[in-house]
Amino acid sequence: SWDFNSTFRRPIVESMNAMPDREWPAKVGGGKVGPVDFAIATGDITDHGTETEWDDKDDWLGDDYLSLRKFLKFPGLEAMGNHDCHKGGAAAGIKKLHGNTYYSADKGDVHLVAMDQYVGGSRMAAAPDFNDKQLDWLEKDLKKVAKGTTPVVCFMHSPPVREMGRHWTT
Repeated sequence: SWDFNSTFRRPIVESMNAMPDREWPAKVGGGKVGPVDFAIATGDITDHGTETEWDDKDDWLGDDYLSLRKFLKFPGLEAMGNHDCHKGGAAAGIKKLHGNTYYSADKGDVHLVAMDQYVGGSRMAAAPDFNDKQLDWLEKDLKKVAKGTTPVVCFMHSPPVREMGRHWTT
């Protein structure tokens, strides 16, 4: 949720930053939480996709996504959501951070793939799907991964089990 007057998100980031100093509950095995390698935001990191919601250039409050991201003590990865695609600000921000709105990154021995179901902007918001260019990129990207030894984690905004778009069932 994004709001010019919203301040509830910064305490969430502060809580995330404090995780390595906490203990897991006994009912899930107990012990100290290990280091956090990265966080993944799977879209709707803005409300209307505007440049101001992405970065309002005034980081004192942390009311835009980029300033909240800067508060994290570990790297962040982002995927486009339907709210992010409307005005181009979030897409431009993700492209600046990662080179494109769909991309891959290796973190440790895991290959992470961010997919963009909204390539092309707001016209895709009602019917998320992957375009052929992105699917071709994905095929080439996955050919570079050591088959059977490197785990691949693919993340996106909407789950691919929805019955929307031509690629959801294939």
